[in-house]
Amino acid sequence: FDGTLIRASVVVGFAAATCLCAGNSAYLYLSVSFIEILKGYAPLVTMMMQGFFGIGYPERKPVLAVLASCVGTTIASAGEVHASPVGLLIFF
Repeated sequence: FDGTLIRASVVVGFAAATCLCAGNSAYLYLSVSFIEILKGYAPLVTMMMQGFFGIGYPERKPVLAVLASCVGTTIASAGEVHASPVGLLIFF
């Protein structure tokens, strides 16, 4: 038995704890409804990461659908008065 499994577990545990901490910290600076609106950008982030890591490039129709969804999300969130730059930075 060597420490490989323990080291890997510590790294994964630290990453999970950091993700939870950052995700919950955004609620201190942004409203719950605004955070739910911003979650509409998840498909765009997913497509960008696929292209960045060379996993696959989506076809034109899905890209246009995701972009249309993001435009709608941007329009819906434009009226948010209490959007904190710190909260947005933590969220993204």
